Amino acid sequence: MCRPCPVDAITQGSIFNYAFSEDLDNKNVLGMLISARCDLANLKTSKYSYVPVVSLEDYIFHYLARKLFLDQKKEEVGKIKNMVKDLGHDPGIIDVYGIKKCIDKIVEKQKAKEKANEAFEKIESLNELINKNSDRYTKDDLAIIPSKKFKSEFSDLSQNKAEGYYLIDDVVDHNNREASLGPHVVLLREVHHMSAEIAEFIKKGCVHDELLEAGNSAPSLVLGKGRMSYVLCNMASPYIELVMQRFSNIFSRVGVKDPHKNLGERFFMDYIIG
Repeated sequence: MCRPCPVDAITQGSIFNYAFSEDLDNKNVLGMLISARCDLANLKTSKYSYVPVVSLEDYIFHYLARKLFLDQKKEEVGKIKNMVKDLGHDPGIIDVYGIKKCIDKIVEKQKAKEKANEAFEKIESLNELINKNSDRYTKDDLAIIPSKKFKSEFSDLSQNKAEGYYLIDDVVDHNNREASLGPHVVLLREVHHMSAEIAEFIKKGCVHDELLEAGNSAPSLVLGKGRMSYVLCNMASPYIELVMQRFSNIFSRVGVKDPHKNLGERFFMDYIIG
């Protein structure tokens, strides 16, 4: 997926180091430029756009973990709402009075109450994890999620079907002895910007000490003494075109209501049965 980058050049799909990410506070985040090739080649604009590229581990133990915690919470709440509905009550009362109070007041049978309380305890544990002030979860934290859900997510990611993300099988630093950095994931929803000046610095090899001494904050980079930002590699064609297609699809989708949820049944009755 990656190819060597020409000397003193930067283009759409160029991957550089020490990029900024909103959620991860570490120095290992990379960035991928997504601005149009002609803009980068001809200096047509004063700012360029990029998206963060994070290691597979950071993706799993932060982004994927958080997604699965939220999904699992929704599933557990759904179980209790279905139970309340089966007892002849409006599931919406859970949103008004809270889960615990509804369980205590509505669910009478001991076995059903135990099942509901089990789901409630799981929701409480998930809430603790969701509200945890950390940019990285542990394997112990992930134990609350069924393994089959991870397998499903990994299958989608490996086929690049995970919405909002794109898997690069191996990022290679062609300017550092072809060093393999392993699998990385592009965060397509998180768009950042850098000045044309910083892009030019990165193209030539941006020494952070020089920026720090000049008082240039360079918010698009995670600056540090002794560091240098440069282009590691470029995304090869047709992968960069696919990345851009996935990126544009996120922001160009149009959602509309179905004409009527019962139309399919009506068509079946009118044209097949009737």
